[in-house]
Amino acid sequence: MLRLICYDIKVDKPKRLRQIASICERYGIRLQKSCFQVDADDERFKNLLKELRITIDPKKDSIVAYSICEDCIKLSRLSGPEKFINPDEVIFL
Repeated sequence: MLRLICYDIKVDKPKRLRQIASICERYGIRLQKSCFQVDADDERFKNLLKELRITIDPKKDSIVAYSICEDCIKLSRLSGPEKFINPDEVIFL
C-alpha cells in the first residue's frame, strides 16, 4: 500500500533532521523536502514508524503518516512537476 510520510523537525538539530531523511530515503522516494512516498506493506510500514519514533524528539518534532488506498490515489489532484510514483511502473535499485 502506498504511504505518505511528512515530518517537521526542529531545525536547531540538523543531525536529527538528516537522520529522519535518511530513514525515509531507505524506505521510499522523496516527493518534497519533508515529504516521502513509501510503498510498504503493514509490517514494513510499522518498522518505518518505529525507526522514526525512536529518532524524533517527541516534544519538538512531528511526523504525520497516511496510508493511501487505490481509490484515494485515483482521487488525488496534483499540480507541478511532482507526482505520485506508481511503484508498479518503476524499478527500485
